[in-house]
Amino acid sequence: MAERTKLINARKRRHWSQTQAADLAGVSSRAWITWEQGHAAPHLSSIDLLCKLFECSAEDLDFGGVENSLAIADSAMHPVAFVDLTMQLLTVAFVPQRRFESVQTHITTILEDYDAMTGEIMNRREALARLASLPLIASLRPGVSNPRAEDVITQCAASIAACWELSKSSYEEDLHRAFQTASTFVPALKAFMESSQYHKDAATLIGQCSLLKTVLGWHLQGVKEAAVYARESIAYAQEAGDIILQVSAMDYLCWALYYDNKTQQAEQNAAKAKRLVEKHRQELPPILCSGVYSTYAVMQAKNGGNATATFDQAGQYFANGEQAKPLKYIYMDYTKSALVLNDGMIHYFADEQSQAMTAFEKIINPSDLSARLVLPGRTQVETLNFMAMSTLRRKDKDMEESLHYWKAAMQGAMTLQSEQRFNEAKLTYDIMDVVWSGDKRIKAMRELTTHW
Repeated sequence: MAERTKLINARKRRHWSQTQAADLAGVSSRAWITWEQGHAAPHLSSIDLLCKLFECSAEDLDFGGVENSLAIADSAMHPVAFVDLTMQLLTVAFVPQRRFESVQTHITTILEDYDAMTGEIMNRREALARLASLPLIASLRPGVSNPRAEDVITQCAASIAACWELSKSSYEEDLHRAFQTASTFVPALKAFMESSQYHKDAATLIGQCSLLKTVLGWHLQGVKEAAVYARESIAYAQEAGDIILQVSAMDYLCWALYYDNKTQQAEQNAAKAKRLVEKHRQELPPILCSGVYSTYAVMQAKNGGNATATFDQAGQYFANGEQAKPLKYIYMDYTKSALVLNDGMIHYFADEQSQAMTAFEKIINPSDLSARLVLPGRTQVETLNFMAMSTLRRKDKDMEESLHYWKAAMQGAMTLQSEQRFNEAKLTYDIMDVVWSGDKRIKAMRELTTHW
């Protein structure tokens, strides 16, 4: 077959070398070259991944005819795997790939497609729970005392991706499962830290586990423990030479300090993360740069500073990221909802409550309290509590409005069994109890503040 000119041009437009493109596709450089030269064709799953990487159709990459023929073959070979979500996810975990990042990207892609088609929550949760427990089940196989390193790396990468997805749930059991399961991967991964071949992969995956424990730690254990996990993640990221993970962990550390009321220290760490972004700007996804600048802006506002210029830069980075549509990283929650929430928080701390509520209402419908943007359950509860607090900072306070948001926030905290969200909602209740001291409706709500 003739050279695939469209594929070559698509790669060059992204300024990727053949080796970089091969890494992103999860294949060897030799395989990539044979694709470009027309000597071989990728499987259907790889074509689908390439279409997402380059944001175009198979025909735009010179794979039109190949895609049609492979679709027939794949449907015949795997009639169950591509219908059942569990089978789809497990298939990825058991297929050897050159880089574990490709495994995690593939997992994310499958889930996005599933959400777009059905969005059936229970099947999704069950499939993720099974994938999360995969390395534990695999370790119980009889006769396998020394599993291959590449199998452990691949399966742990897939399972960590599942844990990150579970961490976004609104169900307490999913958060606990994600936290506990991620903790069990670390010993197995540490065993490969001595290997020169798998040292960096193992270090990065341990860093991802520690970062996940940071996010869930301030909900399930406490903010001080969360900060410890964040520092562990930074250390492993540095060991792996993974600047993207390192910057992400530094950003999460800022939030752990913020939730621990160490706001000055949080701002100092945010400034440090910002300087690292400026130094490695070309190596980092714009969305991550946006998240770091956005965090720094919140910390500035919390400490009474002017955050306008910093947040404007965050917005510009976010716009650049939306245009570029970078590859997904499982641990990046730098979504539009996160940016809008931070905008609301900045106005809230600046005592600009009208602007704050305008931002919050872009996330939560004030009438029925449904989410207008996609966001994790833990973030939805935080937004509801900020809405309640914002009503309490206005001159024209409305008790019914405050209770409207507060009850949803407290119920959400109870459902998650999040210590952090519960403490935030409890503080809001204490303020309402002072503002409307002696009111029977406020006193009737006290029973909702009983810890589980």
